[in-house]
Amino acid sequence: MYAIKLAALSGYKVVTVASKRNWDLVKSLGASAVYDYRDPEVVSHVQQWAQDNGFSSINKGLDTISEGGSIETCVAIMNKGGTLITLRKLEVNYLYGLTNNTVSPPQDLDSKGVKVYNVLVYSVLKPKNEEDFSHINDWHKRIPEYIESGKLGEGVVPLKVFSGGLDDLPEALDYVRQGKTSGQKVVVTLK
Repeated sequence: MYAIKLAALSGYKVVTVASKRNWDLVKSLGASAVYDYRDPEVVSHVQQWAQDNGFSSINKGLDTISEGGSIETCVAIMNKGGTLITLRKLEVNYLYGLTNNTVSPPQDLDSKGVKVYNVLVYSVLKPKNEEDFSHINDWHKRIPEYIESGKLGEGVVPLKVFSGGLDDLPEALDYVRQGKTSGQKVVVTLK
């Protein structure tokens, strides 16, 4: 949710997927369009949205789930190139013959017989380079400004707060395991 808000604040057009019950929430955070992640046609819907809005393709992606086929879906959406950031450490030769974080050349086909184009898949768990540090440094300056101006902070994203410190951690983890976190972030405050 914060990624949607930060991308919108930075001037990006955001298209995302979510369960239908959270569509209004993600739109309120700045998403220009939202589609049902369970829809078997979600890839074509997002690509059509890009074309309808004057984009030849989607060239930047952030996969905040990084499981259950989400990486594959993102790569399919971005089939004409770009950069996808995942939250999962990728194994060598993981998906679509990934090697050195680059999808195999366009003549290769994925497991469904779909042509795969070069998409840089970048895991945030890999060591950062100098350019990344420069971008992160810029964010360290922007985020406090967003918080102070009220654009980011309390009330922007729904929170489920456990205020009992580390004693509440098992309850908070159980809450997450039960799948109750849809449309909110879980916070455990320390005493």
